[in-house]
Amino acid sequence: MIQIHIPTYQTLIDKNDPYTKITVFDIHVNGAYHASVRYSSLCTLHEKLIENFGFRLSGPEFPPKRIWKNLDAKALNERREGLAKYFQGLITIPDVSRHHLIERAFLEYQVSSFSPPLQTTSIQIYLPDGHPIKVDCYSDDSSNVVLKKFCRLMKIEEKNTDFFGLFLAKDREEKSNGMISSVLFDYVCVRWLKNFESPYISLALVNKEIEDEKKQYKILVRRIVWDSAVEEQQLHEDPGSLKLLYLQALNDIQHNFIDLSAKTKEELARLSEQNDFKKFMQICHKHPSYGFEVLESVISDYPAENTKCCVMYKNSVFILSC
Repeated sequence: MIQIHIPTYQTLIDKNDPYTKITVFDIHVNGAYHASVRYSSLCTLHEKLIENFGFRLSGPEFPPKRIWKNLDAKALNERREGLAKYFQGLITIPDVSRHHLIERAFLEYQVSSFSPPLQTTSIQIYLPDGHPIKVDCYSDDSSNVVLKKFCRLMKIEEKNTDFFGLFLAKDREEKSNGMISSVLFDYVCVRWLKNFESPYISLALVNKEIEDEKKQYKILVRRIVWDSAVEEQQLHEDPGSLKLLYLQALNDIQHNFIDLSAKTKEELARLSEQNDFKKFMQICHKHPSYGFEVLESVISDYPAENTKCCVMYKNSVFILSC
């Protein structure tokens, strides 16, 4: 579920007219700043949605236009709250929230706010083992476009692109293997990059205030299908997809995310040396702990107050291990 909030508004100088001031609303998506957008631009999107969806566009009303353009603080806050309710209501309608009109508009909002030079650039996308892959792209390329370019570099069949996703990730502060290692790549996914944003811009925004390169976020590729049967049926015959699955499983094993016996680890080590990725993955699939995404640790009040717990996710199931 996508969460949209508009916590603030601000007054800026119009880029096209230095003598004109404009009011923009600061849109946050899933807890992260996304863009600052004028009311008129949001109104234009609303009108396009009405034209496309008609009566199906149910939910909170779009804040109406006012006769007086210069609104006071009270009126601006009412408009800000109304816009937040409107867009939060929109995303509860599946065919609306996933429509290209929404995706394209929010991508354009982000690009317009960030104003990057629209030229060829590159971003580093990290494999599960920490190896970076340089992907040439444009600064306004959406997440799906960048993912497809990455998959072509990895020789992943186009039909399998949708089984993977790009994620903003940061260094796991508490190393999962109980030690600080400069060898093992241990990053935790923070946010799944969706098609309404540019990976290049989203990465730049989240790292804007972080001077220490070691603490900066990276873009990781991860599988987004947590069904072993689907993996075996769809991906194991595609060498590029199989290699990505293998690297992610291997990294999980190195961090003790998969509960394996010593004998099984020896067998997997042998298969890894032989580059027999298919048999390696088939063994992993037999273990219930395979495939969980291990998130950041949290503080819980169960079984006791201030208990530190590990959070794991797979197939809409969350496991809290304390």
